Amino acid sequence: MFELGHIPYCHDPETGGYRISRHFFLPPASPTPAESPAALMMTSRLRSPIGLPLMGRAAREAMKAECAPPGGIRDYIGGGSVGRRDGFDGMFERLTSAIAVRRVCKLVYITNAPQEHVHLTVLPLGLVFAGRAWHVLAWSVLHQEIRRFKLGRIRKLTVIDEVFWPAAPARPG
Repeated sequence: MFELGHIPYCHDPETGGYRISRHFFLPPASPTPAESPAALMMTSRLRSPIGLPLMGRAAREAMKAECAPPGGIRDYIGGGSVGRRDGFDGMFERLTSAIAVRRVCKLVYITNAPQEHVHLTVLPLGLVFAGRAWHVLAWSVLHQEIRRFKLGRIRKLTVIDEVFWPAAPARPG
């Protein structure tokens, strides 16, 4: 038995070639922090009864993935039901990437009342689905605390090339 790139193989005298050991299995593919929520949202839509073959099995697998996200994905997305996020794919992906590599973000955000555009600098810490919408949990430099910002109210997102540490900064004295 030989090994190349951690894959065991051996010479097959019958064929004169080489073959991978039948006891070798490739590890399961691990989704990235951006891919996992995307896959969960797509599979959550399978729950509608449109009569495709294997629909029930696909829906059950989607529920398993939603209840127990693989690996470290749990660190980037919150609990709750996966909802529809039409139109936010680019922003969602940029935020998951920013969270994963701890990048500072600049937002143009519409406040609830009164509705006005506010320019914010935030340190994104995680994403959570709550109240039928996706939110980014972030340390707000303006508010000097962790706040929840609804993705549907973000009008502009800029990920800047500045790294922050995972812990929120201490409040001044």
